[in-house]
Amino acid sequence: MSADYTLVFLHGAGLSSYIWKDFSQQYFPGSICASFPLRESNKAFKRKIALEDYCQFIAETILKHSPDRQVVLICHSISAIVGLQLTKSLPGKIKGIIGVGASVPHSGRNFFSTLPIPQRFLMPWITRLTGTKPPAKIIRNSLCAGLDASTADKIVRAYSDESYHLYASKIQYDLAGIYRGYVKLLSDNAYPCSSQEVSIANFQPHSIEELKSGHLPMLSHPYELATILESMLLAYERKIK
Repeated sequence: MSADYTLVFLHGAGLSSYIWKDFSQQYFPGSICASFPLRESNKAFKRKIALEDYCQFIAETILKHSPDRQVVLICHSISAIVGLQLTKSLPGKIKGIIGVGASVPHSGRNFFSTLPIPQRFLMPWITRLTGTKPPAKIIRNSLCAGLDASTADKIVRAYSDESYHLYASKIQYDLAGIYRGYVKLLSDNAYPCSSQEVSIANFQPHSIEELKSGHLPMLSHPYELATILESMLLAYERKIK
């Protein structure tokens, strides 16, 4: 990885930076694994967290650990919502975004807009009424597909509520001059290929790669994912030269 930029890994909903920790240390030493804010807060408090709070927290982490260098974001799942919004709050800082099974709505729309019908219309009501943390069985069968039992147990135990606003807030972003890559996860039960295809159409990536993996390839297929990311980062480095 070039010394001219810092690689920042962002995790998906309900998770934390631990999903990227071993992967980043093995394959991309010197990178940053950033967590969403207030992982330990209770459900009632988290309902009040705005999308801007997520973005500010991640921005502060980036500026603390990489104050002088530009960054490339590796955005897993819904963290692309935050990563895209950061192009507005950190203008000129974000020089590349690589989505891994990532949710990319049109600018001016929200996460729900990437879902197929009827989920596009049902999920806002369901998450508002019941919260954003699915039952343990759904987490295990969708998020943890392809993982060994002990890893799946850890994911289920550690899964955290997110704010409804992370899903429902409309985002604004500007991708001019930003390198874009997308890793499509072909066996993803949590964010299916139909939604990923909508995201790809919205994102218009310079590079698209496919990986026969479930929702958490950094845990189930680390070598294969690292190989894809290295290829995309080389393409980014060639682009900026």
